[in-house]
Amino acid sequence: MVETHKGGLVITSTDTSFCIDEAVEKMGGKVERTKVGKIHVALRERGAVMAGEPWKIINLDWGSWADGCYSACLLVEMLAEHGGTVTELFSDIPNYPQRRVYIDCPDELKDLVMLRAAKALSKEEDVSNVWTFDGIRVNYEDRAWLLIRASGTQPRICIHAEGRTQKRLNELWNKGVRLVKGAIKAKQE
Repeated sequence: MVETHKGGLVITSTDTSFCIDEAVEKMGGKVERTKVGKIHVALRERGAVMAGEPWKIINLDWGSWADGCYSACLLVEMLAEHGGTVTELFSDIPNYPQRRVYIDCPDELKDLVMLRAAKALSKEEDVSNVWTFDGIRVNYEDRAWLLIRASGTQPRICIHAEGRTQKRLNELWNKGVRLVKGAIKAKQE
């Protein structure tokens, strides 16, 4: 869609990879993030050419909703136009290691856990920026990131991380798990 529109805005959620930014910017577009599960709202409000989360894509040429069958058809059409395999089609888009885990957390502890995580992460060094509009996502200067987010539908906290290397991913993921489990344990004792 960015290529077709020769630029444009892509809306995605806080739990998505920086590879999206790199691919969209390479084609002259711009990326904005919004809360998980709210891309359809931001899509209409901000005049984007498309929106996507890890589990869905919204293409305004079809409508302002996610449609897996339509997305699959677009993929087949792209393959027919460009030839080759899916791997070849997306070979210029980087693939960084990611990990996501859910930790059980009673609803009444979520605010405290998030507060403690935010406090600890605010002391981090080598941070390029911090997003607090949907949990807390710390973006590091090396383009790695750690997201800690309370589920809005279940009694759990999500930890999601991405690193440029597996080693960096493991460092961030372990830090996130330690922070969340430590905050839950401290409050339950």
